[in-house]
Amino acid sequence: MSNIKAGDVGVVLERTLKKQDGTVWNISTATLKKLKVTKAGTTTTLDAEFSSDGSNGKIKYTTTALSFTAGHYQARFYVELGASVKIHSDPFHFHVDAIPS
Repeated sequence: MSNIKAGDVGVVLERTLKKQDGTVWNISTATLKKLKVTKAGTTTTLDAEFSSDGSNGKIKYTTTALSFTAGHYQARFYVELGASVKIHSDPFHFHVDAIPS
């Protein structure tokens, strides 16, 4: 992924949630869909959504103008399928560049 610039709108961060055996989770019945992002030790939780209907395990977050400030981020998607199944994606990293003056 190319770097995001602070204030970018419409950049899609997307992952496919997979089980340990490599098969895809069907997350279509998820009761909670989030993206947890950490920058400099502070974690923020953002609302995520299915990329389609969730049956293919794909989940995404689409940036808004206020999503990220400049810096390096670690992120993980988090989904709950009812009270007993809680799924985290593998962590991934991305960088947000400052807007040039």
